[in-house]
Amino acid sequence: MTIEEKDNTRETSPIEVVALKEERTIHSWKTLARPYQKKDREFWTTVLATLGLVCLILFFVKEWFLIAAFLGLVFLYYVLTTIEPEEVNYKITNKGIYFPGGEQRIDWDVLSLFWISEKWGFKILNLETKLNFPRVVHLVIKNEEEGKVKEIVLKYLSETEIKKNFVDKLSEWVTKQLPVNKTAKSPKK
Repeated sequence: MTIEEKDNTRETSPIEVVALKEERTIHSWKTLARPYQKKDREFWTTVLATLGLVCLILFFVKEWFLIAAFLGLVFLYYVLTTIEPEEVNYKITNKGIYFPGGEQRIDWDVLSLFWISEKWGFKILNLETKLNFPRVVHLVIKNEEEGKVKEIVLKYLSETEIKKNFVDKLSEWVTKQLPVNKTAKSPKK
């Protein structure tokens, strides 16, 4: 085949033109960035007493790094439960879902399933991804927005039951056994 024959075949081959859809916003809402529950004094007294006992035992075993890790985790939990999260904007478009700040988008083709759960009086839209990290993305939705958001997401993804792994089941069991978590009040939404 000569060069001229190759050029002739290129001209006659059909070229597929794919029209790109213009991105449009389907729904947006403003809510807290994460579920939030303020802890009372009794909770922190119990946690600090338990932490003191565990640290005392670890002190005698000379596990300094484990003591530092426990102290760091309790401090992180203290910060997360005392500082109220900021209000952020979420946006659903025909191409995906935008996270707070508006720069990050997770496309529909990366998502596989969704389910709605509840934590401390907040509704949470859980989106399972096909990625290794993050495996599940959690978005807080307002209670009155649940029906609208669910209707929109159902057009793109399949709904499933809540998926609980071993860690979820274990943490749920521990919270039921410990009398620490008595406060169930959530702040205004």
